[in-house]
Amino acid sequence: MAKKSGRGITRQAVRGAMRRFTKLGFITSETTNTNTLINVVNWGSFQVKENETTSETTNEQPSDNQRTTTNKNDKNDKKKDKSKEPAVDYKKIVDYLNSETGHKYHTTDKTRRMIHARIAEGFTEHDFGMVIHYKSLEWKDNPDMQQYLRPKTLFSAEHFDDYTNEARAAASKQQRQDTSEPPVLTPEEGSARQADYMAQLEKQYAKEGESNE
Repeated sequence: MAKKSGRGITRQAVRGAMRRFTKLGFITSETTNTNTLINVVNWGSFQVKENETTSETTNEQPSDNQRTTTNKNDKNDKKKDKSKEPAVDYKKIVDYLNSETGHKYHTTDKTRRMIHARIAEGFTEHDFGMVIHYKSLEWKDNPDMQQYLRPKTLFSAEHFDDYTNEARAAASKQQRQDTSEPPVLTPEEGSARQADYMAQLEKQYAKEGESNE
């Protein structure tokens, strides 16, 4: 056993190990006149069938193997998480900003990060279109405010939520001014009217964005 165990393993070390295993109940031994018969207790429980794959087998792997498996699973989970993220047309948003303001902004990494951060907060491409459209109407002819028609200001975490609500309020006000029907509507009629108007605005936004590509 000492020879088969590899270099550096002495007979004394093997005897010591055998005594510890016996004391712990891992093995039993029967000594005869010619040899010693060693039995491994519960041998069958340590064996795995050839085609059997269980979670227990994975758990019994060395720690390095377990760590590697865990890292692979983490990477797979990250890939799945990324696949669930909504696709964002960054160029479309920037092109629409340029068409509304007359600027020539590029789709830089910094701009992408700001747009992505707002999308992660629950905003949509339509919200970007609303903010661009209505802030352009408000600021485009104001020499003091023209400079703020830029991604850094419009898409910032500090202002975007306020700008979105302002744009929605402006859209609702414009809708009431454009309609020839009585201003008093039931909640159902008001919701349907708002949804239809928002859909029309989104189509306009998409069409203008495509024309710039």
